[in-house]
Amino acid sequence: MCLKSKRLLVSLMVLTALVPFANQTSSAYVDQSVYDNLKKSRDALLAQQGTLQQAYDDTNKQIDALQAKLGRIDAYMKQVRSALKDVEDAMASANR
Repeated sequence: MCLKSKRLLVSLMVLTALVPFANQTSSAYVDQSVYDNLKKSRDALLAQQGTLQQAYDDTNKQIDALQAKLGRIDAYMKQVRSALKDVEDAMASANR
């Protein structure tokens, strides 16, 4: 065998031996890349969940405050209706 043939044969043997490792390295890189992307997605979703939870809590506080205000207004309306009825009853009695 000539020197070129021996070099070619050795090169092919080395490449053949390295192919399985290259696939594993590539697979490991892809697996890590996929994992990293999934982790970034998870982190973004957790941040979005926190933001939405805060908005939910703030809205519930606003609703509670509005319900309390509505309760006060309803109580005032009852007082006004009662006072109006008393005045109208007194007016009716004065006209007799």
